[in-house]
Amino acid sequence: DYIAVTESRPENVLRSQGEFAWASLTHGELASTLPVPLVAEIFDSMATGAAPTGWTVTNDASTTCTVQNIPSSTDKSMRFTDSNANGFSRATKIFTAQTGPITVEWRQRQDQQSNWNRSLIQSGSTIAVELYTTNSPVGGGSTTYGLYYRNASGNDVFVNALAVGTWYDIRVVAKPASDTADIYVNGVLRATNAPFRNAVNSLDRVLFGTGGSTSQTALYIDEVTVVR
Repeated sequence: DYIAVTESRPENVLRSQGEFAWASLTHGELASTLPVPLVAEIFDSMATGAAPTGWTVTNDASTTCTVQNIPSSTDKSMRFTDSNANGFSRATKIFTAQTGPITVEWRQRQDQQSNWNRSLIQSGSTIAVELYTTNSPVGGGSTTYGLYYRNASGNDVFVNALAVGTWYDIRVVAKPASDTADIYVNGVLRATNAPFRNAVNSLDRVLFGTGGSTSQTALYIDEVTVVR
């Protein structure tokens, strides 16, 4: 369901009840350049304790991916657990392939400083945008625990520090034409024209998951949106 705000001012927006802003309204009508939603996932209507519907979930031994009442029973999220140092849990959402820029947003929280939790934007099985949590980045440099992107050379570049138990709003503007991305954390631009891990012609899926950390992982993902 949508709530339409129809005052004749450019700043008015069309919002879903999940607080996602899809479109500007000018003089009571939708503008011709509206963002088009490809994914809008808030998990609230899904069964608690079950795998998220509409996602492709793969769990190795001692890993899980389920919907949980976090932060609350009316505001659920997708939770990954992982106590397998050599295994992974991951969930993939596929959307219509896009050759132009897309904006991918999600909320993220974790309960341990576990390494290699991942957020990927892909073209088929080819990774374009590769984000990890770690304090042991490939290529050295910062040892601050936080969010890093992996560049075309295979090295990890620091994006933002992460605190345990804190929700972060992540936004990635991915641009296949230039094989680059702009990365925001809590509304602040943290990386401009970050190079894709691999060159692609289009983008068609997002993947979230764990990454073979040696520590117990509890990773929460919520409010996943993709627009073009």
